[in-house]
Amino acid sequence: MLKSLLNNTYLLLAMLHILLIIKGCQPKDTNAETLAKAAVIHNEMMEIANVLDNELNLFSSSQHHNQDSLKILKQHVELWQSNLIEVPGNEGDEHTHQGHVHNHEQNPVALTPTQIFEIQVEMKSELMDLKKRFENLKNQK
Repeated sequence: MLKSLLNNTYLLLAMLHILLIIKGCQPKDTNAETLAKAAVIHNEMMEIANVLDNELNLFSSSQHHNQDSLKILKQHVELWQSNLIEVPGNEGDEHTHQGHVHNHEQNPVALTPTQIFEIQVEMKSELMDLKKRFENLKNQK
């Protein structure tokens, strides 16, 4: 269980490292446009993550499922939340971070708008994978 969590952490860090190295082949647009696109993705993630958090909490109160699998999934969601990066300029927008660990302070590493956008895309993909895992867990008999 812990080994799996560590492997996922290393995989996430490796993917983020690759994103930071590769600047991408996106069409050139202004920094503001790129950050606006990143903010839309970030805000969508926050809505999905809040729903997932609520569903996980409700589901964990029932005894009709594998508690170990649920515990591992919750740990992965917490790890995902701890890796969130806020989009500059999006701090005051209407989105909630219910139960989320990240903050609205300046990112610890200087990232370009393109890198921030790519990270948001990757984080949303990971969130959707977690959501799918939860759906599969709910459907287990």
